[in-house]
Amino acid sequence: MRALVALLFLSGCAVPVPLDVSSREPVCARRCLEVQAACISRAGIAADRIAASNVLQACRENTGQCLSTCPAK
Repeated sequence: MRALVALLFLSGCAVPVPLDVSSREPVCARRCLEVQAACISRAGIAADRIAASNVLQACRENTGQCLSTCPAK
């Protein structure tokens, strides 16, 4: 499995970083997830696996912060 994830990173495809958005206002949550998608795409162009992992971690943290600003449903 790790080899597949590494291959996906190196090929320019990134794995989604799941976050629970069910309790957030849908339009705001959608905007946060769009930003997350753009962020994740940068992991595919990272120089190596460690850099890609760091980008994905930053994407998850930033998306979590964005979602925390969304009002509850």
